[in-house]
Amino acid sequence: MEQENKSWREVFEIHYRAFRDIRKVCPRLFPVILLKEILEAVSPYVTIFFSARILEELAGNRRTDEVWKWVFWTVVCEGILVLLNLVFRQWYEMQMEDFHFRKEKLFTDKLFSVDFADIDKQETHDLRSRIKINEQYWDWGLKSVPEKLGQIIRAAVLILTAFSLTLSLFTLPVTKRGKAWEILNNPLLILGLLGIRQWMCGCITSRILWMYA
Repeated sequence: MEQENKSWREVFEIHYRAFRDIRKVCPRLFPVILLKEILEAVSPYVTIFFSARILEELAGNRRTDEVWKWVFWTVVCEGILVLLNLVFRQWYEMQMEDFHFRKEKLFTDKLFSVDFADIDKQETHDLRSRIKINEQYWDWGLKSVPEKLGQIIRAAVLILTAFSLTLSLFTLPVTKRGKAWEILNNPLLILGLLGIRQWMCGCITSRILWMYA
C-alpha cells in the first residue's frame, strides 16, 4: 500500500487535533508533562551553575564565607529539585496511566456518533483494527503524542538553557592584556568554527552512511 506524503501543514493539523482530543479527556496531562520536562532538563544546569560559582570563588578571592554561602545554596537547591522531580515524575506516571484508559473514550464517543449502518461497514472495522495494530505494535497514534511532546519540550529547554549559559563565552571580549588572543573578539572566528563543525559533522555522517550502505 502506497503511503501518502503529507505536507507540514497537514502534519501540524493532525497533531494539533490529537492534542485537542487528548486535552478533552485528560486536561491535566500536558501541564504535568511541561513542568516535568522543564525540571528534568534544568536540574543538571543548576548544579553546573552553582559549581561554577564555587570554583570561581576558590580561584579568585577565596572568601570562606562566600564559598560556604554557595555550598549552602547548592545543597538547598539540589534537595528541592530532587523532591520536585520525584513529585512530578509520580504525577506524570499517574496521568499517563489514566490517559491509557481515558483515550478509549474518544473512540467510544466517535462510534456512538456514527450511524448504525456505518458502524456495521467493513471499512469501519478495518480502520479500528488498523488503529489498534499501530498502537500496540508500532507505538503510533494517540499514545505516542504525550511522549513526543515531552521530547520536544525537553530538547527546547536544553537548547535554551545551554545557550543562555554559554552566551557570555562568546559575548565577553578578551582583555587587552592578552593581545595574542584578541583574534577571539572577531565574530568571523565564531562563524569559522561553526563552519568547521558543520563540515566535520558532514564528513562523519557520510562516513557512517558509507560503512552501512
